[in-house]
Amino acid sequence: MGSKMAVELNNFTSADELEIAITGPNDANRLFIYSGIVEVARHSGDETMDRFSAFIDLSTKHNRNFLPSPRTVAAPVAYLASLHGTDDAEDCTWAIDNVSTDLTKGKLIVLLDLAVQGEDDDFNRLAYHVSVRTLVPLELAGVILYPPNRVIHSGNVGFVQAVLSAPAPQGGYK
Repeated sequence: MGSKMAVELNNFTSADELEIAITGPNDANRLFIYSGIVEVARHSGDETMDRFSAFIDLSTKHNRNFLPSPRTVAAPVAYLASLHGTDDAEDCTWAIDNVSTDLTKGKLIVLLDLAVQGEDDDFNRLAYHVSVRTLVPLELAGVILYPPNRVIHSGNVGFVQAVLSAPAPQGGYK
């Protein structure tokens, strides 16, 4: 990212999260897909290239954190969604020079290096798409014993059903 302090982009036109249960690779059991449009609102004002860094905190927006793990990987991309120039604007340059993610603290942060150039030109909005493959630990939500008055001891005949907080992966657990 650039040398200046990064600007947070948090005025969303749209923001969606899709969660998909997957099986692998490795221990991955979830694919999260984030897409939306966020306001940049950067005015160029003159003919010099205005380069700036920005970030989008998708964890806060969607109330979701991830396990900081080498198993959690993200693939981000960003696109121009809206640009504006006045009647006097003759030339306009805009750029998304770099897009990456930071998951080191368990938060999904999209990092952007952006630019706009042109007299009276505005970089208004950008669209983003981020895919995150990760492991979501399953929680034991409850246990049902049958027969109900039984206490299960080692070697005792009985049936135990576990209730999980999410769908089990194909092929079961090992």
